[in-house]
Amino acid sequence: MRHYRTPSPAQLTEENGSLILYSSYDPGLVSALKSQIPANERKFDGLRKAWVIAPHHGDLVAKMVLCYLNQNIMVPQIKVDNQPEIKILTIHYVGRTKDRPGYDVRTALGLDDQGDWSAVFPENVLLQWFTGMTDQASALTLYGVLGLSRSATPEEIKQSYRRLAKQWHPDVCTEPDAGEKFIRLKEAFEILGNENKRARYEAGLALEESLGRNYDFAPAMDGYKPMLRCGYILAEGIEKVGRFNVTKILNWEDITDPQGRTLVTSWPMGAREPDKRWV
Repeated sequence: MRHYRTPSPAQLTEENGSLILYSSYDPGLVSALKSQIPANERKFDGLRKAWVIAPHHGDLVAKMVLCYLNQNIMVPQIKVDNQPEIKILTIHYVGRTKDRPGYDVRTALGLDDQGDWSAVFPENVLLQWFTGMTDQASALTLYGVLGLSRSATPEEIKQSYRRLAKQWHPDVCTEPDAGEKFIRLKEAFEILGNENKRARYEAGLALEESLGRNYDFAPAMDGYKPMLRCGYILAEGIEKVGRFNVTKILNWEDITDPQGRTLVTSWPMGAREPDKRWV
């Protein structure tokens, strides 16, 4: 005799200001969720086999469940709180920014120490932290190469170079462009670390600005790649469907171990997870 499994009852619960949908698998329901709810307002939690959904879609989700599973479910009443909060994020990898559905600006996702892409970094927020400006042209100056604003002191220039050289050295960094980045870092430090060369470079930037040009290079069209890829990040932001949407970076410290070594993470070409090394 052939036995048929009875579908598990669907359930909609509340957790941390989001809706959690538990249900049996139905391709029509999955397709409807993906097509009718923006990507930044839903996320599938693979560990729990459940959907995390923004609270204002509750009635829509209930209608979908009725339509595809023929089940009536209760929709929890959730008070939406969009007040920013401050968190310390342990991030093991931040990639290049790119266009994502539901966001007005390009964003980069942050992979946390649990292996979850739990943080969202808008491009303008990353640029503001690393260069003091929000346009990508600022990232292409020698200051931007070193992750500094133009008001950086000589000591800050030296410290940033040493920090980034450790992160991008081709002997430990397996990013596809590590060698190129490392050379650019050295070139930037050779100029900005020298008082006379820096003064001449500043004069050149001032001339370019007066002529309405974008500094040394044309802005990249494929997104911004932050100079640091991992760290303890003190950030202000808003929790939304299981991801922390960063609105401002307050501090970014290296991750170190008890022996004083620094974590360097890279994403080799074709890899499915980042390469982690202590140096």
